[in-house]
Amino acid sequence: MRKFSPLAPFGATPELGIFKLQATRCRKLLRSPQKPKKAPTKERKPVLLFPSMKAGLIGARRYWYIDLFYLLDADPVVVSYTTETTQMVFGSDGAARTHRPDIVVEERSGRLALSLLLEAEATNPDNVHGIAVLKELYSERGMRFQVITDADLKGSSRLNNAKTLFRHRDIPLPSTMSFALAAAVARGPLPTLGAVHQALGGTNEAWIAVLGLVARGFIEADLGIPLGSSTRIIRIVGDGVRS
Repeated sequence: MRKFSPLAPFGATPELGIFKLQATRCRKLLRSPQKPKKAPTKERKPVLLFPSMKAGLIGARRYWYIDLFYLLDADPVVVSYTTETTQMVFGSDGAARTHRPDIVVEERSGRLALSLLLEAEATNPDNVHGIAVLKELYSERGMRFQVITDADLKGSSRLNNAKTLFRHRDIPLPSTMSFALAAAVARGPLPTLGAVHQALGGTNEAWIAVLGLVARGFIEADLGIPLGSSTRIIRIVGDGVRS
């Protein structure tokens, strides 16, 4: 006979079949240094694995982290990123405080430390104060600090574009395609993806090739609007041929 879980209390969230109050599982950003704990007898496995082009095969403890990985992979500003981060120790209010970012991003212009929180965690008063403090502390070390929540990703107009590019990154491209792009660049400016599409023949296969070129970084496009013929090109890497 199947047994059913009782109704969860107000404000509780189901996690792995067990109901827990959100207040009891709120992550705190700034912590006091703790004594080393004994190594766990069994390694905790990630929820999902994501095959990133910029970070390799990485794990996610929460399902919505995967959406962020899609965005980081598609962002032309991001050179690489890692979830293998180290604990940072800061001096704050006359006491030592520690923080371990969830992701460290290498951008063209510098480094970015990310903490990933549920919206309820980010609005916790302790974390609101911690976010402001951490922005200053990381700035002193030449890094930027940012918190990203599940709510931020739900409203992202770039996410569908990033997922589309992810599906096209491994599509085989004709060996002549990159040279055709280089020839088109030599003939004159290509302001939009539609212009590239026409320069490559204007066929369905040419449009798939355009998406493949964007997905692999040959073309950097504005992902703030849905991918289409009017999508603005930021730049074409080199002459269109990547060695």
